[in-house]
Amino acid sequence: MALYEYNLFLVREASMGPILPALTVDTILKPVGADSGYLFGRIACDFEESTESSYPPMPVEVVSLYLQDSDVNSMLREAPDQFIDGLWTIAEHTQIAYAFIGAASDAAYFQVGRITSAEVFRQVGRLVASGEVEFVHPAMFFAERLGRGRTCEIAQNAPRYTVTHRPGIGCLLLLMSRLKSGGIAIEDPGIIYPELIEYFRRATALGIAEA
Repeated sequence: MALYEYNLFLVREASMGPILPALTVDTILKPVGADSGYLFGRIACDFEESTESSYPPMPVEVVSLYLQDSDVNSMLREAPDQFIDGLWTIAEHTQIAYAFIGAASDAAYFQVGRITSAEVFRQVGRLVASGEVEFVHPAMFFAERLGRGRTCEIAQNAPRYTVTHRPGIGCLLLLMSRLKSGGIAIEDPGIIYPELIEYFRRATALGIAEA
């Protein structure tokens, strides 16, 4: 089932400073107010930045982009490559460590994994520090530097996802289907969630054992 809600979260080490200036300077995100604007020139959104310190050894900056669902769906149908290229542009210009688009609601996570949004955000600092993936999402970006390259290496073999790798930048994973029209739909993990997370947890554990 395709997503009906799109929230994009960008994560970077707090030591690197705020993320929003890099988004707006490079015209990826065009503000039209203090906390609203247009992403990729056509997706209306609200945005905010905060510091997540649930994992004290690695506080991280988190930019939350609450995207207008109808605008995202229109872009995925009409210009999917522009949307995907836009995600890569964000990764390159902001040097984020991690990014994700979540499932459509907390209920979707809770039903398949007893996961809450609070748990999702409490783990981002540890993920950036160690490269350990505790939860998965319909869309994810892992910087090459995570886990000293091991996280991206694991991601390239992830089941079900469409995965692209750009050396020196990172890996982009999309749980998506192609439409007959040429567009794409980003899918909710639903009942395959256990398969997806089991792959990452098993591969991560193996990597730790081999280290």
